[in-house]
Amino acid sequence: MIDVAIVGGGVAGLTAAVYALRRGLNVVMFEKLTVGGQTALIDKIENFPSYESVNGFELVNKMYEQATALGLETKYEEIVAIKQADAYINITSTAGEYQTKTVIIATGATHKNLGLGSQYDGKGVHYCATCDGMFYKDKIVAVVGGTNIAMSDALYLSNLAKEVYVIVPQSKLFGQDVIMRTLNKPNVHFMFSSKIDELTGDKKINGITVKNSVTGETTSIAVDGVFVAIGTTPLSGFVSDLVETVDGRIVVDNTMATNKKGIYAAGDVLNKKLKQIVTACADGATAAESAAEYIAKELKK
Repeated sequence: MIDVAIVGGGVAGLTAAVYALRRGLNVVMFEKLTVGGQTALIDKIENFPSYESVNGFELVNKMYEQATALGLETKYEEIVAIKQADAYINITSTAGEYQTKTVIIATGATHKNLGLGSQYDGKGVHYCATCDGMFYKDKIVAVVGGTNIAMSDALYLSNLAKEVYVIVPQSKLFGQDVIMRTLNKPNVHFMFSSKIDELTGDKKINGITVKNSVTGETTSIAVDGVFVAIGTTPLSGFVSDLVETVDGRIVVDNTMATNKKGIYAAGDVLNKKLKQIVTACADGATAAESAAEYIAKELKK
């Protein structure tokens, strides 16, 4: 019997693992791909306490090493269903079934796409500038989005690409002032109240058509690649009929408890305002402490 089953190996899940393990609990983490989540893909993190600047992969690797040193067991299996029973919670993965006393859902979210099909994914359309930006040195690229993530991507790409077109769906930018000031560079060009209406190219993208949502005017731009940063979709489908959600994001109270006993959630899968690495860590720590208290008090009655 598992004490705490953590679904998802991002920073929320890793922090939850550390806190639960330090409480002397048996913890198993289930991750369908690789540990670290989206944080592992970030080239430079500058707003995490104690680091002036840190690489995302380096940060999550240290967190994973800490958790494994405390005894974390990791299973690279996708969880497809969770069901409550009288004395335990049953979780089903792609490899089998497990029984656990508590569950912490920390599956995070996935990138939203342009809604123009996926035929160009990996063939000019990308979702991680730090992963694929190196392929566009001295070339022309576009970034879609107007928030911190999009601005960070544009900043990173501006140091590699010849020209960077930033396609902003809104009429203004939404992000930290320091990023806005840094992006005052001659090779970065903003197009506000706009969206990509069409992608062109044979086997790979060679151009985009941008439409202004206010004037209706369209502009054709020759580009070698497009980096999409328009938000995320929570990975909560496997529990959508089990726990309360709002627009797919799991609802929790201030203890990270869902509306089902013994089931907690943390990180970007939550219905919350601020989605940052530090808040995901805080969520994970709270969820682990709540799970430990539930096991100690409720399950021993």
